Parts: sequence; C-alpha cells; structure tokens
Amino acid sequence: MELSQNEPNPWRESTVIGFTIPEGGQVQLRLYDNTGKLINTIIDRYSIGNNEIEIGRDIISTPGIYLYEVQYKDQIEHKRMIVLD
Repeated sequence: MELSQNEPNPWRESTVIGFTIPEGGQVQLRLYDNTGKLINTIIDRYSIGNNEIEIGRDIISTPGIYLYEVQYKDQIEHKRMIVLD
C-alpha cells in the first residue's frame, strides 16, 4: 500500500486523500485531532490500484492540524493535514 499526501493541503472546504493498494479489499481511514482523539472512521472496500477518499467540513469542522491513518490488511500508514478557518 502507498498513501499519498492529501491535496490540497492546507484546505478550507474539502481535500482528497489518495492511496494505492496492490489488490482489492477493505480499507480503513481514521482521522485524529491534534490531541490524538479519534474523530472519524471510514471503512469501505476499494479496487486494485489508485483510490481516493474526499474529506469535507461535514467530517472535520474545526480548523487545526489532523492526523490521518490508512489501514489496508496489516499495513498502516499515516500523514498530517492542516484545516484552515
């Protein structure tokens, strides 16, 4: 699995998190605030290759620095993003 930096970053209205998986399967996206508190989890099945998940202000409403973590099978990768006011 390969996790890309969200684009755009920083963002105001929405951002896209891209990732690539070697075969189709379940992927979990977990979003944490800057204190480490889990604020949202998205679980879905995705196809082989490049995939994207869009995150908007309906999911993250408060400006700040957030960590996102993508898990595919036993692989976990994480990156940070900035949400502007």
